Amino acid sequence: MPAAMHSFYLRSLYIHNQLATGDLELAGQQLSLGDVKNDCYVVGAINDHIVPWPTSYKATHLLGGSVRYVLSSGGHVAGIVNPPGPKAWHMVGQDYPATAEQWRAAAERRDGSWWEDWASWAGERSGELVAPPRMGSKRYPAGGDAPGEYVHG
Repeated sequence: MPAAMHSFYLRSLYIHNQLATGDLELAGQQLSLGDVKNDCYVVGAINDHIVPWPTSYKATHLLGGSVRYVLSSGGHVAGIVNPPGPKAWHMVGQDYPATAEQWRAAAERRDGSWWEDWASWAGERSGELVAPPRMGSKRYPAGGDAPGEYVHG
C-alpha cells in the first residue's frame, strides 16, 4: 500500500472514523455505511484483540439494511475460521438493542460453528443451484476439467 494511501486509510478510518459517521469522501463521492441497504451478516469474535466484538456490534446500527450479528468463540483469526468441533460455539440474537452488552445478555448461545448459521442465512437469500457455465470458448478452449492436471503431478 503506498504511503499516502496508508496515511489516508489510518487517518480517515481509525482516527476520525469517517466511514461510520458518514463523512468519508473518496474520489468526490460521499460514502456512508447507512447507504448499504442489502442484507449483511456480521461476525464478531469474543476474544478478538484487533476488532473488539462490542465495536463490530456497532455495525447493526450503522448499516442501512437488515443485519444478522453473530458472536463467535475464539480470537481474531480463530473466531472466523471456527471449524465445527467440540470447542466451537456462537451466539445469536433476534433484536439489536443500543449496546453490545444488552445484546449479549439476551442472545442465545449455540454449540457449533457460526458457519452453519451463515449457511442457513445465506441459503434463505439464494436462488436454486444451477449448473455452472461451460468453461472456455471456441477461441480459448478449456485445457481440461478442474482442478487441472498440474495438481496431480
